[in-house]
Amino acid sequence: MQYLNALTGRLGVPSFMSRDYFNHQLGREKSGNPLVKKFLVETLNLILIKNISNEADGIRDDIDWVGKTSLMTPWIRIECKERFRRYRDFLVETKSSVERSTPGWIYKSKADLLAYVWVYTKSANGKIMHMRELQKWWKTVDFSRRYQRILAGNPPKNPVYHTENYAVAFTDVPDHVFYSFEPEINEPKDDIPAEPIETKSNISSFRPNV
Repeated sequence: MQYLNALTGRLGVPSFMSRDYFNHQLGREKSGNPLVKKFLVETLNLILIKNISNEADGIRDDIDWVGKTSLMTPWIRIECKERFRRYRDFLVETKSSVERSTPGWIYKSKADLLAYVWVYTKSANGKIMHMRELQKWWKTVDFSRRYQRILAGNPPKNPVYHTENYAVAFTDVPDHVFYSFEPEINEPKDDIPAEPIETKSNISSFRPNV
């Protein structure tokens, strides 16, 4: 079992471990990145889109963006995770606070879609999943035995609380969970990651009584 102060890669993909990276990344997710906005608009054929990650409804329901495909259709609610390099797996948050034993987004998010978006300096791409289908599938998975448990401290230097996560390979997720299934997405040859990536992980000494 590993306890990390930031998110991790696996399956031979480099990790992105700087001590301040986790908080910095969360700040980027809340900023309404125009490249992410463009990716969502084009992929989902949206005519309207709004970032609500800092609004009360967005914070409460784990929703970052809302969009419409037409004026007559309901708002599509999107939870968005931004990454600055392509990874072969993603983190499923099972506890938003280990100390308070509060459920993570996999149990409480009211989003319709989960977007994992890889952000580069000039472009963005990623994978989009149906949140309800992902949540249903997760209930059938023996995740504590199957996947690596990762605790992310917030903030990394002097954590006030820790989130509990499990690193899940995209290839483990059933095809029907994906909004549009793409077996592999390659990094653009003419673009580079939006942030420098470090490969040295920071192991936390935190050991929860759980």
